This record gives sequence, structure tokens and C-alpha cells, in this order.
Amino acid sequence: MAETTQERPLSGFAGVQRELAGSGPEWLRAVRLAALRRFEELGFPTSRLEQWKNTNVARLADTPWVPAPRRAIDARRLEPLGVAALAPHRLVFVDGRLSRELSAVDGLPQGVRAGSLRAALQACPDALAPHLASGAPFEDAAFTALNTACFEDGAAIQVEPNVKLDAPLLVLHLSSGGDAPQAAHPRTLLVAGDGSRVALIEHFAALDDGVYWNNAVGELVIGANAVVQHTRLQDEGARAFHVGALHARQGRDSSLTAYNFDLGAVLSRLDTVGVLDGEGGWCELLGMYVTRDGQHVDNHSVLDHAKPHGQSRELYKGILTGGSRAVFNGRIIVRRDAQKTDAKQSNPNLLLSDRALVHTRPQLEIYADDVKCTHGATIGRLDPEMLFYLRSRGIGAREAHTMLVHGFAREVLDRVEHPSLRERLEREVAVRLGTEPDR
Repeated sequence: MAETTQERPLSGFAGVQRELAGSGPEWLRAVRLAALRRFEELGFPTSRLEQWKNTNVARLADTPWVPAPRRAIDARRLEPLGVAALAPHRLVFVDGRLSRELSAVDGLPQGVRAGSLRAALQACPDALAPHLASGAPFEDAAFTALNTACFEDGAAIQVEPNVKLDAPLLVLHLSSGGDAPQAAHPRTLLVAGDGSRVALIEHFAALDDGVYWNNAVGELVIGANAVVQHTRLQDEGARAFHVGALHARQGRDSSLTAYNFDLGAVLSRLDTVGVLDGEGGWCELLGMYVTRDGQHVDNHSVLDHAKPHGQSRELYKGILTGGSRAVFNGRIIVRRDAQKTDAKQSNPNLLLSDRALVHTRPQLEIYADDVKCTHGATIGRLDPEMLFYLRSRGIGAREAHTMLVHGFAREVLDRVEHPSLRERLEREVAVRLGTEPDR
């Protein structure tokens, strides 16, 4: 049979796929095989699909990706990333594989286990069977199917019931780049037991300015009365591609606050799915994307209220400069039995260029009759009256512009609880917005 466009980009992964398909517990081998077959059926998504009509991944489909070789990284290369200030404990992955030399998980509280997903599957495969891949379905998600078939390693984090992790845990995904276009499929699994509390930071960053692709999947399993904070900082290289999926399933009276910051990559896409599967659950999605010329960022989210008395809040803000592009699609589902649901969604966008473009589509699907739900989106520019007011008070044009843009960003940035992380994000946003207004 002739090679198709869908097969050609991943021909370099044939050996990896054979190795993975023949290793690990039987249940995982079956899942991997099913996922690979499903990806072969789906192929790379095209603009003919409703969920992908505004995001063209032809560059992904046309690039001959190869697995990144194993590399040892000098610890001094982490210093510019400021990882020590972000969290006292960290798992560091280089091109999707755990680096024990760069990681630091000694001193974690009793009842918290954090390490290599590959090692956990070897040591206690049956313990992960109820969770791994069960919360991130791949039947209609080609990239999740590909990750499930091809992930070599990942972060496995388990927090036992009623255990509180006071300091955040950092999972750092580093990409080393190279002469050939490289791809990695990192995976993260967090299982938070009933009544536990944990804060997790996932940071995606580049060591070199090469062409690479991260296809990442995260799964959060949140028990009853558990409290989870998850922060996702996508700061990939300028020539990188990033496709991600984050799936969360919440138990009764649990709480999830998920932050997402899109700053890097030439093309990025994140699909966030939160299922409030227990009565009285709370879920909050807070996001910000700051794009420069040539960047394209796409955020799709689904908040699925499956049980009564659930509450959700979603605020995603976009700041676009140059000829950049952004897509936001936020969908709230209220199931028939999810009475007394309270859900709010908002997507304000600030365009700092005549060439920037945003596609935004908030959606409500309500099948219950006793609910309170609102949603909305705005696309606009800086208020000329506010600029005039600041100028009339002796403030220069550039300073006035900067004040208003940063004021727009503050609503999300101020919500970040951890001071070192908030300061880091403020600096990163300032770097990207520290220029004159784009004419």
C-alpha cells in the first residue's frame, strides 16, 4: 500500500511504536494498540472538522518527525529558567524522558509519590490501570490517541487521602531541539485522593531554538473533597509546535483551579475537558494567551456538569500583537440531572494591531431546567478615552499604553496564588508587551 500523507510524518516512530506495543502490562499494551489504530483511522485533523476549522496543522502533518535522542543536560542550563524559585520539589523531563539527575523529589511529605510513569508502570502496573488513559478518551481525539500509543515516559503523581502538599510540585518539560525535527509525547497523571490538597505546575520550555513538537496529555483524577491547583505554562521555543490535552474528573465537593498561560510556540493548541462528576463540585479555568507576529494559539475547553449543585467559572484573556492569530472555543454542558448548576464563562480579547485576528465562540448546552448560566466574549482595542486621560495627566504615550495593557492582564495574573510563579509570569508577559503599540 502506498504511503499516505498521514503516515509519512511519523515513519521515524515505527521502532518506538513496536517497542512500546510489546512492553508493559497487558492492559496497557491493549490500550496502546487501540490508540494507534484509532490514530491511523483519524489521521491528522483538517479544517474540514468543525473543531479544527480555524487551526491549520498542515505543517505538523507535512514534517518528517523523528524521536529525540537521549541527551544528558548540564544542571546549569536550568538556571535561566528559575526553577528553584518556582517550587522546592521538581520532576524534570528532557524530550519526554525523566532526568533523575535534574529532578529533586527528596523530602516530599509521607503519602505523596512523584516519579517516572514508566517506572511506576513497571513497579505497580495494576494500581495505575483504573486511572491511566481512562480519563483521556481518544476515540475522537487524534493527538490524544497518538500520545497514548507513543508516550515513553511521564510524570506519575499520587497523593493519598487527606494528605496536604503545602508547597507546589513542578513538572518541567524541556525540549533540547536538534538538527532534525523532533517530536515527544509527554504524559502526566495526577491522582489526588479524597480530602487531599496539591498544587502542580507544568512548565514547557526549550533549551535550544530548534524545530520540535510536543504532543502532551495530562490527566487529573480528583477525589471527593480534594483541592487541586494546576498551572500550565507553555513557553516553548519560537519555532516549536505544541499540542496538548488536559482532562480532569472531579469527585463530590472537590475543587479544581486550572491556570493556563500560552506564551510560546509558533503554533499551539490546548483542549481542556473538566467533568464535574460529583455533587457540589467547583471548577475554575483561568487562562491568558499573549501572542506576537506569526504565532497561532488555539484554546478549546469543555466544562461538563454531570451532577447537581456544581459551580464553574471560566475566564480566558487574550492579548494579540502583530499578525498573530488566536482561537477560543468554550463549551459548557449541563446534564439533565445537574440541577442547581451555576456556570459563568468570559473571553475578553485585546487587539494591539490591525493585523491581529481572534475567532471566539462561547457555547452553552443546557439540558436541566433549574440552572444559572452566562457566557460572553469581547474583542476590542485600547480605549482612546483612557489613553487621552492618562496623556492629559502627563504620562507618556508608551507608558500609558503599557499601563492599560498590563491593567487588562492583571485580572488573571493577580489570581495566581504562589508569589514566585506570579512574579515569573508578570516578567514573561512584560517582556512580550514591552514594545511600542503596533501600527
